[in-house]
Amino acid sequence: MASKTINYLSKDFDSYRANLIEFAKTYYPNTYNDFSEASPGMMFIEMAAYVGDVLSLYTDHSMKETLLDRAQELKNVYAIAQTFGYKPRVTTPSTARLSIYQLVPSINTGADSRPDYSYALIVNAGAPCSTTGGVSFTTLNQVDFAASSSANPTTVSVYQINQTTGQPEYYLLKKHVDCEHGDTKTQSFTFGSAKPNESLVLNDTNVIGIDSIVDADGNTWYEVDNLAQDTVFKEDVNQWTFDPQLSEYKHQTPKILSMLTTPRRFKTTVTEGNEIKIHFGSGVSSYKDEKIIPNPTNLGTALPGEKAKIDKGFDPSNFLYSRTYGLAPANTTLTVTYRVGSGVASNVASKEITNITATTQLDTQGLDSAVVDIVEDSVAIINDEPATGGSGPESLDDVKRNSMAYFSAQKRIVTKDDYILRSLSMPQRFGHISKAFVIQDQQLNAQSSDEIKNPLAVNLYVLGEDENAKLTSINDATKLNLKNYLSQYRMLTDAVNIKNGYIINFGIFFDIVVLPSYNSNAVLLSCIDKLRNTFHTSKMNFGKPIIKKDVILDIANVEGVQSVIDIRYENKYKTDDGYSGNKYDMNEATRNDMIYPSLDPSVFEVKYPERDIIGRVVNY
Repeated sequence: MASKTINYLSKDFDSYRANLIEFAKTYYPNTYNDFSEASPGMMFIEMAAYVGDVLSLYTDHSMKETLLDRAQELKNVYAIAQTFGYKPRVTTPSTARLSIYQLVPSINTGADSRPDYSYALIVNAGAPCSTTGGVSFTTLNQVDFAASSSANPTTVSVYQINQTTGQPEYYLLKKHVDCEHGDTKTQSFTFGSAKPNESLVLNDTNVIGIDSIVDADGNTWYEVDNLAQDTVFKEDVNQWTFDPQLSEYKHQTPKILSMLTTPRRFKTTVTEGNEIKIHFGSGVSSYKDEKIIPNPTNLGTALPGEKAKIDKGFDPSNFLYSRTYGLAPANTTLTVTYRVGSGVASNVASKEITNITATTQLDTQGLDSAVVDIVEDSVAIINDEPATGGSGPESLDDVKRNSMAYFSAQKRIVTKDDYILRSLSMPQRFGHISKAFVIQDQQLNAQSSDEIKNPLAVNLYVLGEDENAKLTSINDATKLNLKNYLSQYRMLTDAVNIKNGYIINFGIFFDIVVLPSYNSNAVLLSCIDKLRNTFHTSKMNFGKPIIKKDVILDIANVEGVQSVIDIRYENKYKTDDGYSGNKYDMNEATRNDMIYPSLDPSVFEVKYPERDIIGRVVNY
């Protein structure tokens, strides 16, 4: 019998019907030839076409639901997004910036009167806050009133004056801290014998995030992006007991970031019902089973005459003796602490967050107990701006867009820009990075003694800011934190050398002619303000030159300026005057009317604009 030709392009009812009729006429011309609408044969043909049309629809739908941009069912969109590593938000909490205050007594008298910072409190992170209407918030960072930095300066004002002596009795210290909406809840789960890949589901459907999971023995379980990740970040308070040498930088770097390897870990996913599901590993063995150990059985011993067993199709899982992906809870009770939100309802107005239950730290040795009580009771807060950002669950379109963006970001450091962005994004509680610059490391050629690029290392130059927002070298504690912070993103083969960048301080002197109808002093002050803005620290960066023509144009565009007669630049380097100590010949560094910074990674800075920007009005 000759083979029959089958058309596989039919996708709808009419096409199936027409193809079936044509098939019957071609291969069964003498068997059946009645294709009228009322014939029994047409009934069976149309029934077959109907079944084919329905199956085609379901096949197309199933295929479409496997593609993120085409999927429409919530469970499928969630599943694909979480495969990409993105966890959909079931609710988004509002955030607010709080002004937080405390009182401290004065010390000394007369012109020497100042706040007694021995009474300055440390307000721990996680302090519960609320509005008068009962909307709950939690502070996100620790507040150290004794520490003042450019990112969060401590503002001091006189609060109370002795009516007899006229001397300040109490000063008011003010700082800022961010807070996030959320009601804290707990839920306990009891486990018997270990079950691989155990999971549990929280009761609430509007969970913002999990704060902690602790078992009955006091062990902490850590959240990870995936259960194969056995290393997490651990934050330690930067104090003497942690490291005496690093503790001297506690005001600039209040937290020390370290890496912790743990078998007790979990990950979370979001269900189609917007519930949070917590997943645990499959391991029931000891901690040693969690260590990554090369297996000679799978790798080969590399002894003479033995062939290595690693090839292009090598399975990385053979590196491990263990495939447990973390421990499974067994014979214990886990207490889950988490926060739930109310979405849009948490976007409260300004001046409404006024209540705080603060847990404070203070070394009271040698302090007046009555004053200590006053100081601890004086802690107060207020939100000067409305809380914003609170919203309900993400829409399907938002989940699609955000998951694709998350996947594209790839949590890795490959390029120069990746190093810079990750450095600048390190949380400020670990130290503030203001400027960053990356170049390839150099090494000596053994044959020629010439410097060549080292492909396995980069030099990361960084600068921070002091409490007055002036550029400064970063301290050892911040360098350690930055090194640990980058370690989770950098390529395995990359070595990162963290170094201090160079600061070139300079001053500006200029002469202008003012239009006759304008006040000379007012115009001169406007010119100085303009240059302060032009050379503000935030606008300067590694390798950025000073373009003389642009500076002249900035001055000339000030209202009332008739002409710019002269402008000069002078390097400021004396350390006794507060400068960096770096000498630099700005005239020699001028090319094509541009002053270039040093080849060594450096940043130009007008450190003291009030005295380093000097102008003069001349008359002709």
